Formats: sequence, C-alpha cells, structure tokens
Amino acid sequence: MQQIREFQLAELNVDQDNFRLGSFPDQRSCIQAMVRRQGEKLLELAQDILDVGLSPGEPLWVAPDPRAQGKFVVLEGNRRITALKVMDNPALASGTDFEPAYRRLNARFVETPRRVVRAALFDSVEEAAPWVERRHTNEQSGVGIQWWDPFAQDRAAKARGRSRNRSMVLMEHLSEEGDPEPLANRLGLDDRTTTVDRVLNTFAEEFSFIGITISRRQPWSVDFGSDPHTNRELMWAILGALKNKSVDHVKSLKQRIDFIRGVIAGLAEAQRPPPTSPSKPEPDQNPNGSAGGRGGDSSGNASGTWRPGGREGSDSKGGRGSSPSGASPETAGATGSTATDGGSGRRPKKPEHDRSTLASTRIESTLHVSGKRLKQVYAEARKIDVDEQRNAASMMIRLFLELSVEAYCKAFVGLPHRHRDKAEWSARGIRLEDKIKAVLEHLDPTSIDITLNHAREGLSNDPAYAHNLNKVHAFMHDPERVLNPKELITIWDRWFPLMRAVHDSLSAQK
Repeated sequence: MQQIREFQLAELNVDQDNFRLGSFPDQRSCIQAMVRRQGEKLLELAQDILDVGLSPGEPLWVAPDPRAQGKFVVLEGNRRITALKVMDNPALASGTDFEPAYRRLNARFVETPRRVVRAALFDSVEEAAPWVERRHTNEQSGVGIQWWDPFAQDRAAKARGRSRNRSMVLMEHLSEEGDPEPLANRLGLDDRTTTVDRVLNTFAEEFSFIGITISRRQPWSVDFGSDPHTNRELMWAILGALKNKSVDHVKSLKQRIDFIRGVIAGLAEAQRPPPTSPSKPEPDQNPNGSAGGRGGDSSGNASGTWRPGGREGSDSKGGRGSSPSGASPETAGATGSTATDGGSGRRPKKPEHDRSTLASTRIESTLHVSGKRLKQVYAEARKIDVDEQRNAASMMIRLFLELSVEAYCKAFVGLPHRHRDKAEWSARGIRLEDKIKAVLEHLDPTSIDITLNHAREGLSNDPAYAHNLNKVHAFMHDPERVLNPKELITIWDRWFPLMRAVHDSLSAQK
C-alpha cells in the first residue's frame, strides 16, 4: 500500500544497490560515484532544481531502508536526491572535478533551501521492485513509460517557443505537411535526426558564405539566400545523401566538412552541361564577353569539380603536384554561351557574365573558405551588387585576393631570402605581386597548369589584360578611375582559378 507524504532530506538515503551504478558500502561512496559518472548531467539537473524546483508530476519513490532503521531508501529519484544532498553539502563531492561547481550552487541553495520533498512510500523494496523495473527497461512493450521521441520533443519545444534543432526546422520547411516527421519517414531519416543536426550545424558554421540560414529560434525560418532554387536543391541533396550515412561516417568535423563538400561536388556535376567547343576570343575580348583583355580562354577545358580533400590534382597537403584540370566553373560559365544539355531536357542557365553579384552564387562556383575574416569577405562578395556598390566591390577584389594568397603563404611557403628581414608574410613591404608569385611557384612550379594562366597574365602588368595587378591597384589609388560593373566581374573571374586552388589547398590542410 503506497501513500504520498513529505520527508526531510536528511531522512532519505540514496540506494547503495543502485542498478544504474552498482553496489557500494556506504552513502558517501555511492554519492561520489553518482557525481563522477553523471558529471555535467547531474550538474544540469541540480541547476534546474534550483531554477524551477522538483517536478510535481514525478514523485519520488521510497521504502524503509533495511540497512538503517528510521531511514528511507530512495528507489526512484536517486539522481534528484543526490543533486539536493550535494548542493546542501558540497563536501560530498570532494575529490571530484565537480566540487567547485557544487560549492557555487550551494550559495544559492542556502538562500532558498529545498530540504523537504514529497515521495510515494512503499511498504518494502520488494513491493516497489516491479514498478521500478517498468520505468527503466525498454518501455516494456508499452507497459512502462514511453519517452518522447525527437519529433515529440520538437513539438513541445515549438509549442513553448523554445529553441529547436536545425534538422526539425529544415524538414518542417520542406515538408508538404508542415511537420518534420512525415518527411523524415519518407527520407529514411526518422532514426538519425541527431546525425542530420550535426551535419547542419557544421554547415551553418563552415559554409555560412553560401547564404543559407536556418533559424533555430522563433519564428524558426529558413532563408535560402540569393539563389533560393539552387540552395533548396542543396538542402534536399544533403538530406538525401544522409540516408545512407551512419553516425560513424560524419562523426568528426573533417568528416562532416568532406561529406558536405562531396554533396556540393555531386550537385555541381549534375547541373553542369557537357563541354562545348567555344570559339577563340579576339585579342580585345575576354572570355566573359566584355571588353578589356586578352589571352587564354580555357573554358572549353572545364572540369574544376570541387571534391573533398582539395583541388583535383593536388596532393593531400594542398601544395605541389597540381596537374592540369581545366578552367574553373567560374570561367567556364562566363563565356556567354547558351549551350544546351544535349537533349536531356535540362534548362540552360543564364550566362554567368549577366550576374549582378561580384562572386558567383552558383553551386559549381562555390569556394570552401577557411578563416573567420575570409569567410566574411567571401560571403559579402557573393551578395554585393556590383552595379550599385562599384567602389566597395572593387576594393573587395583586392582584399579577398591578398588575404587568400597571404593565408596560403603562411600555411605552405617559407619567406624567400630577399625578405629574410621580415617576420611574416603580412609584414609591411612584401608586395601582393610577391605573394602571388610565391603561391604560383608552390602550386605549379613547372607552369603546366593552364587553369592558372590568368593568374600568370595578371602579374605581367600588360594593360591588354583586364585583370592585371596595376588595374587592381588603381581601384584603390586612382581617384579618376571609372568603374564598369562587367569589368569588375571579369577581374574576379580571371583571378577565380587561383583563388579556388588556394582555398582547396587550405581546406584540405584543415
């Protein structure tokens, strides 16, 4: 026969034969074992008890303690009682890493002590045993308590206006039903929402420059950025690819980054039309179709697929060993061609030189950028309208180019003899030209990689090349300079193959 009554905290003993922990000879060793094994979880519970109290819907279960006359042993609620006892007397946690934290909680506990608790009193440990077992063993085919699955937990968080997991917000947004569970079931992700969350959290941190924002806080929105169609496809591709990935495949940060980059590469490959045979540009016409430069349109060699581990043809360290792999998708998409997909029914994309942003937002032209400042600049380059903000866009070309090659030099290239008096590559007196030359010599020492031809041309200072460094410098120093939006895009695109090689190498190193 059970009865609900109040007990003093001092009347209650934790269970020294606790199935969660094992058997212990005394109260102190049992409490210390709970503190050590539960660690941060027990601290969180203690903090929650201080903040909101013990749940009135979860009474403790106790029975007379056969080890100690006049005391009662806790059969259900040992974690809660341990938290209360250690907050009341932090010395019980002495010798553990968590004693200082409990001493801090003790300062609040003594102000509003909780030394009286309500509990259900059983006549004996044996009487309570079958009920305790029902609460803790595999839900007993529906007989015991059924814990909320991730979807139930999400609905509760939504109803209370709390923060939600990105996986739930995204799948709710993509689902026809406006609920994440049916979509998760169809995609085979209902049992791996934690894995989806890990990947989406990494995406938010490492690929923020793509411009997709999944808001975990109310009103829990999804913003697909400046290219909503492509970015929506990317999210679908990530969810679809996760169906066949276990948690072990995306356990580490590097695994998750490589996984995302692989999905992007596959999507870019699927969207890219087959190569055509473009006509050779005239000397005064650049591959983007705008005036002001000559030389080396290599768009017919486009392969440039972004694959995990760095630029195709580079070694694992991201340094020497680069082989010709064709022009970047950025340049390949900038020819102004209206090539079709050879009858597959895929709609041709708008010519890349008609874009309004400085950097392309196309999935095949996405860089994987490392470093907080570089990520910010790149994200802005993908958003900035070159027609409305010409001066800012012109400065951004120089800034991103210099920060990129400087990061590469710091990672892979030692200071040359002529700069032996400098402490590092960012030191005053080391010109941008010197940094670019150092990168090219390290990436392609034999000058056989045709994708880097534009970079070599840019170093020549020949005014026939639209992207030569004198023009880039003039953006900052020539007050009479008249800026043409198409010219700015052309210059970015000409330097893009070098920037791609640099950032693929840097991300491979990471």
